[in-house]
Amino acid sequence: MEIHPLLSEVSNNNPLTSSERERRSPAFNLHIAAFSENSGSALQLHCHQEGIMNLRNEEQVAVIQAGTVLSLCEKWLKQIDSTEAALTQKMIDLENEKDLFSKQKGYLEEELDYRKQALDQAYMRIQELEATLYNALQQDPGSGVGESLTERQQEELRIAVEKLRRQILRQSREFDSQILQERMELLHQAQQRVRELENRIEIQKRQIKEIEEKPLFFGLNSPSMAKQQVLKRSHGT
Repeated sequence: MEIHPLLSEVSNNNPLTSSERERRSPAFNLHIAAFSENSGSALQLHCHQEGIMNLRNEEQVAVIQAGTVLSLCEKWLKQIDSTEAALTQKMIDLENEKDLFSKQKGYLEEELDYRKQALDQAYMRIQELEATLYNALQQDPGSGVGESLTERQQEELRIAVEKLRRQILRQSREFDSQILQERMELLHQAQQRVRELENRIEIQKRQIKEIEEKPLFFGLNSPSMAKQQVLKRSHGT
């Protein structure tokens, strides 16, 4: 084969020979270290620790991935258990608070009945004293009371007694109305609080039910059972 004149001229003008270029160029050596047959990889060691032997690389990777998923599932299940325990305790606290409000409601109703009975008894006592006074003044005009009081004074006494009676009755009604209004407000607040607690309890029950159904959604009844299923799949059984 004939060499082109231009290439021949360039080759003749180049002061470095091929041997000099090889001597002056840095050496590039690629060393590939081979693994010994006795030393296993980290993947193989992990599989040996798990009791899994004679698996291909793809199967070993699948086993490690399954172990990672199971570890995450176990951690998640522990979080679910702690959350469920906290929700259960919260529901118990809400039940206790509901019972407390129910008891307070009963106490308020009993107190209201007692106050009404006391007011009724006071009103009856006023009527009895008024009747006794009128009877003493009208039926025994010759007594010391009748002689010491003139007709005008008796009339003033009657007017004063009537005024006092009306005042006491008015105050009793106002007090009774005020007490009744306060107790009704407290009773309404207690009933509203009980309804709120019942709604919160229902929400907590639904949340607990959803949490309990999540492991079944993944087909895992327990972490150990799930791990056995994955290991069986990795062995091909």
